[in-house]
Amino acid sequence: LAGAEVILFILLEIVVLFTKTTADYWQELKSVPWQLLFAELICQQVTTGFFEEITFRALLMEGYYQQGELIGTRRLFYGLISGIAFGVMHLGSGSELFACVFGVAMAAVYLHSHNIFFPMLLHFFQDMIAHTMRSETELAMMQTPLWLIAYALMIVWAVAFLIIPEKKANTP
Repeated sequence: LAGAEVILFILLEIVVLFTKTTADYWQELKSVPWQLLFAELICQQVTTGFFEEITFRALLMEGYYQQGELIGTRRLFYGLISGIAFGVMHLGSGSELFACVFGVAMAAVYLHSHNIFFPMLLHFFQDMIAHTMRSETELAMMQTPLWLIAYALMIVWAVAFLIIPEKKANTP
C-alpha cells in the first residue's frame, strides 16, 4: 500500500503520455534504432533507479534500522532527509520539487516494505515514462488539475505511511 500512490501517479503519466503525445513524435520515436531505444529507455533507467535507490534509500536510511525502536517520528525524519537529498541531487534539472516528493514517497515504500527492490521497480517505471515524454508533454501534464491532485496525494500518502506505526510480524 505504501507504493499505491506512486503506482497511480505512474498510471497518470502513462495516460498523459498516450493522450497528449502527437503522432509525429511517435513516428519520430519509431525511426530511432531499437538498440538505442533499449539502451536509453531500459538499460539507463535500470541503472539509474538501482543506483539512486541504493544510495538515497538503502544507504542513507540504514541508520533507521540501527537505532532501536522503529518509531514514526524517526521514519519521518529519515524519509525527509532522503527526499531532500534526492531533490538536491536533481538541482538544475527543473524537477527538484518533484524529485524531493518522489524521494519521500520512495522512502515510505522502502521503510514499510523493508525491501529495496520495490522502490527500484517503481523508480524504473517512473523514469522510463518520464524519459519517453517530450518536454511539452510533461508541461501539458503539469498544467492539468488531475496532476496537481495526484502530486498532492503523493505527498500526503507518503507522509502518512512514514508516520503510521508498522505492523509487527507474528513471532512464535
